[in-house]
Amino acid sequence: MLSSPVLGWGQASSHGYLNPGLSNPFPSGVAAQGRIVPVGDLIRVAASPGASGAAIVDQLLVKTGDTVEQGQLLAVLHGHSLLQAQVTAAERDEAAAAAALTEAQAAQVRAATEIQTQLADLEGRANVADANLRQAVAASHSALEQAQLNAAAAHTALDHAKNAQQLGQAASASTVATADTQLGVIPVRTREAEHKIAAAQLDEAKTAKLNTDAQLAAQVDQAQAQADLADLHVRQAQAELVVEPAPDEDKLAPVQTEARAAHASLEAERKLLDSTQAESVTSVAAAQARVDSANAALAVAHEQLALSEVHAPAAGTILAIMAHQGEAVGPAGLLQMGDLRQIFVDALVFINDISGVHVGQKAQVTGSALPDAGLSGVVTSISSIVAGNTLPNPDPTVFSDQTVVLVKVRLDNAAPAANLINGQVTVQFAP
Repeated sequence: MLSSPVLGWGQASSHGYLNPGLSNPFPSGVAAQGRIVPVGDLIRVAASPGASGAAIVDQLLVKTGDTVEQGQLLAVLHGHSLLQAQVTAAERDEAAAAAALTEAQAAQVRAATEIQTQLADLEGRANVADANLRQAVAASHSALEQAQLNAAAAHTALDHAKNAQQLGQAASASTVATADTQLGVIPVRTREAEHKIAAAQLDEAKTAKLNTDAQLAAQVDQAQAQADLADLHVRQAQAELVVEPAPDEDKLAPVQTEARAAHASLEAERKLLDSTQAESVTSVAAAQARVDSANAALAVAHEQLALSEVHAPAAGTILAIMAHQGEAVGPAGLLQMGDLRQIFVDALVFINDISGVHVGQKAQVTGSALPDAGLSGVVTSISSIVAGNTLPNPDPTVFSDQTVVLVKVRLDNAAPAANLINGQVTVQFAP
């Protein structure tokens, strides 16, 4: 869109009204020439060049006199259909990339959930194995302690049996010795009866000694056997003792093997989770990159498509068509339009007369195509820029190279001038 320059700079004169054939309500005021313009000035709508370097009109959707809204499509340029197809393809690519990203994210969640479930199961198994191992360790140590207590009791009993054997043997030996001594002091011939009794007591003592020795020996043997059995139980308990295995220990009890295997599976699953998560992150990142690329391509396609369309930069009326269907848009643009709801006059006042003009001042606009009484208006703005004069002046006594200042005059009644855009008129300012 290009804003039109002021369509002609008028020439002012402090010598009075420039059209003496028409009525002059302000004969003593400043007068100037100007042009009729819409509010916001004329808009020259341009078009972006296509791939060939020229903007060729494919479809013109408006005609002169049409009223359009801001953003309304005015024309379609050559290549629009191809660009529309490229947008559609880019939209499909973007949708496919977005779907792939959604699937990658869902797969990431599924994999993480599945492995987390397996990890929780393995952690439970490892905890059970650890509990079994601790129970086995406690039970084996308890069994060893009990075996050691039993062995100590058995050895104590053995010591008691040996002491009893020694005491019994000493007692029986003493009895035999006493009987033998008594037998020796009794003469056989003089005391035959007493000698026989003593001999019988000696034999009885010897027999009792043999029986006592045998019984005590049996008791010692039995205590020794029980002590040996208790020692065997201690050795067995020691052999079956379960402890927390060292990391490099090879010979393991079943419960130790079970615990170590459970922890090995748990560690392997954790590594698998880390690996899977890393792969999922990579997959999601790659899918996101494809989405970003597809979005960028779609944005470019939309931008290129937008360049093949010409939209109204503002609401207004189509005033002139510069390029029709099949024609290339030249420097003059595609068309000219303006907002005719309000009409202004761009009056150019000589720099020497500008002091006699102010905002809010009334003015009368006349011209050959306007009603004889002219059109009333009011000054809305005065430019801060001094410009050169470019319009011809019907008064040959006025120098055409004098500098002027642009003054905007809003017409009170826009209808009579709505079809005279760019027409040259005379403006007489109230004194």
